[in-house]
Amino acid sequence: MEASIEVKRNKFAIPVKMGILIAVIKVIFSTIQYKWFLENWAASMAIVSVSFLLGMGLLVYTIQLQKKTFGGIISIKEAFQAAFIAILIIVSVNFVFDQLYMRVIDTTMIDRIYAGRADGLKNTPNAATKIEELKKDLALEKKETLNIGGLFLLLMKQVIQYSFLGFIFALVISRNSSVTTQ
Repeated sequence: MEASIEVKRNKFAIPVKMGILIAVIKVIFSTIQYKWFLENWAASMAIVSVSFLLGMGLLVYTIQLQKKTFGGIISIKEAFQAAFIAILIIVSVNFVFDQLYMRVIDTTMIDRIYAGRADGLKNTPNAATKIEELKKDLALEKKETLNIGGLFLLLMKQVIQYSFLGFIFALVISRNSSVTTQ
């Protein structure tokens, strides 16, 4: 008689660890951007792009690790669950960090962002008009106060946007799972 041993897989271990790791990496990139490059639009966008691509690459890696843990076969549901758990951690940590940075650590952040945007517009056609529109946008943004409901909506918007990408990654990785097992 053969005894079969069923190994209980923890579906949360990898996504939680990777979510925390990715969030920490993104906070480091954000800190560098906010501290030294916020007023330089091109450099700021380069850092945002690198941070985003690295985060997405690590999210794909998270799903692949989950697939490996599950014995090389993963359903789309299991793959998306792993992605979604990591996404919730990443987005929540970064959202809280951004709000704290903007409202507590550097209250001039919005002015610095707009200064960087204005600097980036200087060499574009109709620069004066675009910069004037930017100044109006800044004035409106400074008047607008966000309440808890508004902050929650911003957070949910980010979760949905990242989840869409997470679903695509889960779909591709779970399909690769079924292709390799046939």
